Amino acid sequence: MYSPPSSKSLTRMILNLGLKAQILIGTVLKNKEVVVTADIATVTTTTMGYLVMTAHYIAESTIESVTLAARQLNCRHTAEEIYCQLCLIIKDFGLKIKQIVGAVTDGGANMVKAMRMLVGKDKHIVCINHTIHNVVKRSLKESKEFSSTFEKLHKLVTSFKHSTLAMDKLRNSQEECGVLPSNITYLKRAIKPRWNSEYLSAKSYLDMECFVNKALQDDADHENLSKEEVTHLQDYIGITAVMYELTSIFSGEKYPTVNLIIPGLKYAMFKMGYYDAKTQEGKAMKDCLIKQLKALLNEVHLSTNAKAVEIVNSILKDERSIAGDSLDASLLDGSIFQPYLVQQIKEKIEAWSASYDRELLHYLNCPIEDFDANPIDYWQKRLEGFSPLLSKLALRSLLIPASSTASERAVSALNLIAVKKRARLTKKNVDNLVFLKCLDKKFWKIISP
Repeated sequence: MYSPPSSKSLTRMILNLGLKAQILIGTVLKNKEVVVTADIATVTTTTMGYLVMTAHYIAESTIESVTLAARQLNCRHTAEEIYCQLCLIIKDFGLKIKQIVGAVTDGGANMVKAMRMLVGKDKHIVCINHTIHNVVKRSLKESKEFSSTFEKLHKLVTSFKHSTLAMDKLRNSQEECGVLPSNITYLKRAIKPRWNSEYLSAKSYLDMECFVNKALQDDADHENLSKEEVTHLQDYIGITAVMYELTSIFSGEKYPTVNLIIPGLKYAMFKMGYYDAKTQEGKAMKDCLIKQLKALLNEVHLSTNAKAVEIVNSILKDERSIAGDSLDASLLDGSIFQPYLVQQIKEKIEAWSASYDRELLHYLNCPIEDFDANPIDYWQKRLEGFSPLLSKLALRSLLIPASSTASERAVSALNLIAVKKRARLTKKNVDNLVFLKCLDKKFWKIISP
């Protein structure tokens, strides 16, 4: 007769699976160049802080990612403490510092300092999605009218969330219009730290405006938005829709994204410029946002990794006009590649040689690839061919993700595991469960008994 395993047996089995998976991932990452992302998250139900870390590497022609850890932090979140924890995680998987060719975090001062202590300033970039989110927030704050509209929208959505009667009316108004119970939607509340939350909140209201109006017809307890405020939301959606589109693209994990930052920001400014705002406040916000994006683009242009990708990415041949038909002297003196990248090449060759000059000149004269071409595949084919040095530099740069989305997704798994009802879970077990939950199916097939 079958008897299910005890809780102790299950715990032991899960820990053994985690150990096998850790050894397997360590073997996969051995001798590979990797990029890491990291994030600090506070689990709302337990108010405990965790450090989440992921690793990214190239497998064949795609970028693969793996969650390394979700370590509980029982001390102040100083840069020095975070740095120590990052070192321990890397050590657990047998990674060496020299294998890490890039790192991405949010813009928090402690995270930035800790990661730069680990890999150096030139290898670290701030998540572009966090940066875009901050740009939009600053533009929103500079407009009193838009800020007031969103405050009122937030109060309205919150009042719906706290009133069963109002929610019943909202559901009934949709059902009366023929909406199936399975397709009933609800208003979304903006959550400040989350990307695009204001955009999604405004869009949910505009999509449901007729249902909300019907639900609030005879309701004096809930103040609806005025026509002018609705127009503000329409302008906000029209202006920031391209930002929502960009953050979705930058959140990809399987394809290169850092190469899309510069053209993406240019595309955003171009598309915003063509939007015809309905209000003066909308026009002012559009101009403010475009101005801030220009400043951001200038910052990105100074980034070592972004500039390297701009030069060596086969998709961005239009950006190569800086060199023209001949090899520009600035490419050779390091003013574009910058000292760190020049040093990367000089590690492979004792002195600056004509072989590298020939590779770069040959690349600049290559025909333009299709926009949908896979840049990793493009450079891998040339790795053992006529441009090995340039290919290594390109693949190293393209591996860097534009955002720290991988860590954010691991945080979502953490929030499902480290809940109040499971408060007896030890730090080690939480870390192990998050690691296993985020593990790819192909690895499960290997470690499963």
